[in-house]
Amino acid sequence: MALKLYLTVEIVEPSDAWIIEHDFGPQIPIDKNNLIIQTALKIEPTLPPHHLKMRSEIPLEHGLGSSSSAIVAGIKIAEVIGNRGMSILEQLEWACQIEGHPDNVVPTLLGGLQVASYDADLSRLNEENLTFLSLPVPTCSMIAFVPNYSLSTKAARNVLPASFARQKAVMASSKANVLVAALTQRKLIPAGKMMESDLFHEGYRSTLIPELAKIRAIAHQHQAYATYLSGAGSTIMTWLPKEHLAEFKADLKDFSNTHQGEILELKVDTKGARVK
Repeated sequence: MALKLYLTVEIVEPSDAWIIEHDFGPQIPIDKNNLIIQTALKIEPTLPPHHLKMRSEIPLEHGLGSSSSAIVAGIKIAEVIGNRGMSILEQLEWACQIEGHPDNVVPTLLGGLQVASYDADLSRLNEENLTFLSLPVPTCSMIAFVPNYSLSTKAARNVLPASFARQKAVMASSKANVLVAALTQRKLIPAGKMMESDLFHEGYRSTLIPELAKIRAIAHQHQAYATYLSGAGSTIMTWLPKEHLAEFKADLKDFSNTHQGEILELKVDTKGARVK
C-alpha cells in the first residue's frame, strides 16, 4: 500500500559525470553507484550524465519502501532524460525485475492498495509475468511507530526458515487468502485478524523488534483492527477506527518516552509516482 511519504528527485542539469546530492550521509552513494542512477542506466545505458538532487521523507531500512521508491525514481528518470515513452506495464515490469518482487514497487508506481504476483523471468521483459489488482483503500486511521534503529532486508531475511512444512504453508496461505478477500470487501475486523496471525514471517522477525508485541497490546486496548510489521520492519503499523485515534496516539507517545522512536500519522497515496 502506498503511503504519503515521498522521495523527490530534481533533475538539475547535464553534467560531466553522474552526481546525486542528498543528506543521507556517506552510506548512500552520490555517484553512478546510487540505486536511483543504477536503475536508470539499466533501462537506458546510454543516458547522458546529469546532476540530480534527492530529498526523501522515507526512513532508510525501516520497512517503509525506501529502496522501492528509489527504483521507481530511477525508472522515471530514464523515461524523462531518455525521452522514452514507457507504458505503465513496461514500467511495472522493469520495477519488478529490478526489485525482484512486486510487493512494494507496484503500489509505489500506481498508488493505493495493490495485490500482485510476479513470475520472474530474468532473461527478458515479459508483461505476462505480472498480474496485479487494485483493492479498495481502507477507511481507517494509520499510525506508524518508527524505532530509532534500522533493520536491513538481509538481516530480516536471515531469521526466516529455509522451508515450511506443508501443513504450515497451507495454513499460512489460507490466512493470506482470507486477508485479501476481507480487504476486497472492506471488512477490516477479519482483515486485521489475519494480519496479526501471519505465519510466514512476523513471528520470526518479531524477535528482532521487541516493540511489536508491546504496541500491539496497547493498540488492542483501543479497538485497533491490527498492528503489524511494515515490510520487514522495524516500523510498526497500526490500523484503528478514527474515533480511537487520539487516545491511542496519547498512549503511544507515553510509550515512546521509554522506547525511542518516531510516531507518524499516515494517509494513503492514491496517485502513485508522478513527474512534474
